[in-house]
Amino acid sequence: MLVAKVTWRPDESGSYYSGLTVWTQADDSPKFLPLERGKELSWTFRGPRLCVGSVDASGRMMKCPEESVILRTGTRCGPCAAMDITDPCIRCDGRTCLAQEGRRIQCEATDYVVYVVVFNDKTMKVGVSTKKRVHTRWIEQGADYGGILQEVQGGRKARLVENRLG
Repeated sequence: MLVAKVTWRPDESGSYYSGLTVWTQADDSPKFLPLERGKELSWTFRGPRLCVGSVDASGRMMKCPEESVILRTGTRCGPCAAMDITDPCIRCDGRTCLAQEGRRIQCEATDYVVYVVVFNDKTMKVGVSTKKRVHTRWIEQGADYGGILQEVQGGRKARLVENRLG
């Protein structure tokens, strides 16, 4: 089993539950493995770190076709990083869009929020998230408090606001 990421999902009551997004040898699509409160979980790390795959144009996670070994830092091999539609967006500062055209169009049509979060050690952080994922993002970051500063359509505009504030 290859752990691709830790995932937080909202439930019907408005609270969140956690789990792991994992690949198994037999699966072409990742599976969600819930982490249940009070249950024990253990695993053993075997072998080298492997590529977690990429995200395609539809937003679906794709398994690394080569199951490549990651030698230094990062979570993806070169080919998967090049194919990953979200990869250029991770380092976006709002000045220049390096995304593929389809991703750029999707980004421009999406509602984003610029937010501020506060952590237990009194650290503040300004960030950007899609509007529908903002609460999940705060939980992923371990924030004690979060507030929306501004709603913006388009990721580049949101990043420009973030850079002015942050």
